[in-house]
Amino acid sequence: MVVEAVDVADAVAGTERGDPPREDVSNGDVLHPAKRLKEDYSDTQDRIASEVDFEELFALRGHGRGVSCVSFSPDGNLLASSSADASVKLWDPHKGELVRDLNVRDDAGELGGHDKGVSCVVFSPDGGTVATASDDKTIRTWDVSTGRCVRVFRGHTHFVLSCDISCRGNMLVSGSLDETVRIWEVRSGECLKEIPAHSDPVSCVCFSPDASIFVSSSFDGLCRVWDTETGRCLQTVYCSQECPPITSVRFTPNGKYLLMSHLDSALRLWDVAAGREVKKYVGHRNAKFSLTSDVWTHAGGAITSPLVVSGSEDGSVYLWDVSDMRVVARMEGRAAGEGGKDSPRGAQEKAHCDVVIACSANPKYAMLATGALEADMSVRVWRPKPKLNL
Repeated sequence: MVVEAVDVADAVAGTERGDPPREDVSNGDVLHPAKRLKEDYSDTQDRIASEVDFEELFALRGHGRGVSCVSFSPDGNLLASSSADASVKLWDPHKGELVRDLNVRDDAGELGGHDKGVSCVVFSPDGGTVATASDDKTIRTWDVSTGRCVRVFRGHTHFVLSCDISCRGNMLVSGSLDETVRIWEVRSGECLKEIPAHSDPVSCVCFSPDASIFVSSSFDGLCRVWDTETGRCLQTVYCSQECPPITSVRFTPNGKYLLMSHLDSALRLWDVAAGREVKKYVGHRNAKFSLTSDVWTHAGGAITSPLVVSGSEDGSVYLWDVSDMRVVARMEGRAAGEGGKDSPRGAQEKAHCDVVIACSANPKYAMLATGALEADMSVRVWRPKPKLNL
């Protein structure tokens, strides 16, 4: 597909909460068959020169297995991370210090905690609650200040891969390996709707900024946009005839676009109102693992427009200019045992020594967090290098 070069920088970075269309713009009943693509990865990343230099602030360690998810709080002052070892940790991203361990038996209270790996962790809009999704088939909410488990959401019949909390904090959406999406009432834990959403596992779910709609992605190669109130499918998204599996999806800050990560080593930006792909970002490696992506909206220094952020299966972290799709920064992966700050003078900081599966852009500060799998097991916090005034 030829990607049209339209200027979406202002829209992607918008802080206003645009209302995507509520009408059908494609047939919500169409199910395209998933087609698994062979790895298609070139060596062009070896020739990429960074236009924006990032430096590592902290390497946060403590998880006993690979990191599965990282997420900043809405005020930017906490960073949550989850792991396949069932641990959930809250960090101070400004100091690089552990604030609290969640899912700890002594603190969790009578509801207990997860007993299997945690795939997703997200904050409520007020930052006072964290929701986690787990391989134990449950979602749990936690009081950030006490570490106690507040509610357990039961109903999925297989691993829960993703969850999100609405802008008012009253609803939660989850997606599972059981191919369903469920909408829950946060206060009671009641399942309000169960939707047979996809023909393969649901890899990711995300509310729009105003929570009037939400999106689900799947390994069947489709994204679907849903009406939150009715559970009706408003739009089915597929970006090519091959329908490469989709590992994650999120709305841009104003809700007008979807950023999707595909298992053909490409990220795609989808215009919800127009019902079409408008941008495609390539250069990283993503052929096997469920990588996530995010949007960086902080301008300053060498950064003049929003950036798209993703990890890579080679241990690197990539950032693209959202408008012209060029790679503007790459924190190169490193060999196991190699120090993260041992790069030659003048070179970009090096990143992880295993698949960088998770990333999150801080909503308030010029800061980025990444997390990697088993050979690395670290969460790393990055910022743009300050410019020297000579």
